[in-house]
Amino acid sequence: VGKVIDWADTTLPCQGSGGVTDCIRDNEGAIGYIDAGHGNDEGLAEIELRNLAGIYQSSREAAEAGVAAAAGDTLPSRADGDFSGVQLLNQPGEATWPMVAMSYFYVRKDLSYIPNVAERSLLLEFLGAFYDPVVIDECRQ
Repeated sequence: VGKVIDWADTTLPCQGSGGVTDCIRDNEGAIGYIDAGHGNDEGLAEIELRNLAGIYQSSREAAEAGVAAAAGDTLPSRADGDFSGVQLLNQPGEATWPMVAMSYFYVRKDLSYIPNVAERSLLLEFLGAFYDPVVIDECRQ
């Protein structure tokens, strides 16, 4: 494909998730690729993809059915665990979504490079919150 794409003259230039969301919402028949969260928040129509089990569903339908199950037992139980075996794409199961991405942080285990103890503690609390069921439940609300 290369670094430069020769787009058709009818292509709309849209920048960033918000810009692409606006282009899709404001132009009848427009097709674009954005994070499902942006599209769902705007009430945009979403395509359905066929998963490995042959079932067509939207990302919202997969999430409601428990899309996290696609990772099976491959997700480590701790943030400092080994993520090298995690496989989220096109996993088996009726409720799986074939395209899954996960956000992550790279953080040194040795935090001695941060001289301020309070800052080190704050970083550890911040990272720990991602595995805290209470915090996760609050975020869902």
